[in-house]
Amino acid sequence: RRLESLIGLILVMNFLSAGVGVLQVYYPRQFMPPQISSQLDQDLVDSMTYVGSDGRVIMRPPGLSDTPGGAAIAGGITVGLGLGVCLYTRKLWQTALATSMGAVGLAAVYLTQVRSVFLMALGALAVTLIIAIRQGRIARAGWGLAAGGTIIVASFLWAADLSAPDTVAH
Repeated sequence: RRLESLIGLILVMNFLSAGVGVLQVYYPRQFMPPQISSQLDQDLVDSMTYVGSDGRVIMRPPGLSDTPGGAAIAGGITVGLGLGVCLYTRKLWQTALATSMGAVGLAAVYLTQVRSVFLMALGALAVTLIIAIRQGRIARAGWGLAAGGTIIVASFLWAADLSAPDTVAH
């Protein structure tokens, strides 16, 4: 019971950081700390930004950290734990909530453009599904695969609509 509470707390805290990261892209004036760009060398700031689909320069969101792109780690943890909770909970509302949290986490990973965290999130999904299959939870693993695939596509479309990661500034 304590372990479940701890995992839930870790999931919620990382979700909050990933969610703030997404908000920092949508509403940078309200959510992006101004000292991040003022304390860094201009060349470093330029390397931590990209041009969105609407033409504006977007800094990779730090989330609740102080490093540009820091929201990626929180997003990756949210994806892994969220999908793990989906596979092992029996309550529909918890499954829906954890799936939604995973989608926000993956959107934060896409928006930060940290590809290594994306690959680790995919690896976590694969390992979680393998464990579920080895435990004989075939139906849950199939559902997890479908939910994971949906999250990957939906989060990508959401992030791609917000910004175009392939048009890197400078």
